[in-house]
Amino acid sequence: MASEEARRFWAVMRAQPKDANPTVEQRRQGDEYAEVLSSEPVGVAFAPAPAVNGLWAEPPSARPGAAILYFYGGGYVLGAPISRRKTAGHLALAAQARALIPTYRLAPEHPFPAAIEDAVAAYQWLLAEGADPARVVLAGDSAGGGLALATALALRRVPELNATWQGDEAVQSERVNVGVAISLRGGGLIAPAIHNVAELPLGELMRSLADLVKRARAGSLRSSEMSDPTVTVSNLGDNGVEAAFPIIYPPQVAIVAFGRVAPRPWVEGDALRVMPTVVASLSADHRVSDGHRGALFLDALAKRLQEPEKL
Repeated sequence: MASEEARRFWAVMRAQPKDANPTVEQRRQGDEYAEVLSSEPVGVAFAPAPAVNGLWAEPPSARPGAAILYFYGGGYVLGAPISRRKTAGHLALAAQARALIPTYRLAPEHPFPAAIEDAVAAYQWLLAEGADPARVVLAGDSAGGGLALATALALRRVPELNATWQGDEAVQSERVNVGVAISLRGGGLIAPAIHNVAELPLGELMRSLADLVKRARAGSLRSSEMSDPTVTVSNLGDNGVEAAFPIIYPPQVAIVAFGRVAPRPWVEGDALRVMPTVVASLSADHRVSDGHRGALFLDALAKRLQEPEKL
């Protein structure tokens, strides 16, 4: 027998115009009422999270360090924290963990990778607020990608760039160990490795990255993390750098650098648009590669970054 809530839901659905063709803005306004018929999570308090323009759902007995990062759905076109308030509240209550629903920019006004940038920024902010990376759950209707993961997958197409010099020859590595350039608080730069990146699920990769940065700045890295990176990724975009031309870390044979995401003119078909873009640069050792193979790598990297669902 159908519940009262189910009967009310289907009554609302049957009352909808059959030939309705709402605009994007009308659909967004309607999506804010997506949970109007669902029950309230008893005892859960809701509070604004201004840093991510989002919403906290806090159960009565939240476990310290545990958190849920919840992304609302809507095909990257619809959605807002209020549209999944009750869902996140019920999850927080069941898991005894705080739930954060951040806002992310929506298409078509903000094309890829705007939503992913906002999702990653929300995750980083959550960790900065004291959440334990090992106890953070990503949930919701969609998730994002990552530069390091895209780089690792692109290296499968041009494997000679995933190598190190040993004696008089370059030896390709079976695993992609991505060295991440990390600035130290007291000055200086190091590039320890995240091991076997191409095989890591996104959640584990993000936890590994957060842990690596934390331990690098605390001076507690493992010797293997400093001795066996096979390729390095450097992201100077946080410092406002448009583009970078990095220097290879010996004995590696390649390094990839990213600048900041910035709006630039973009031709799509016959139309000129302003799109968020990022400049990726590759420095490679010509003893093992050449310009043609480098171009293949950058092409594979660009395609990976523009197809986040395949990461």
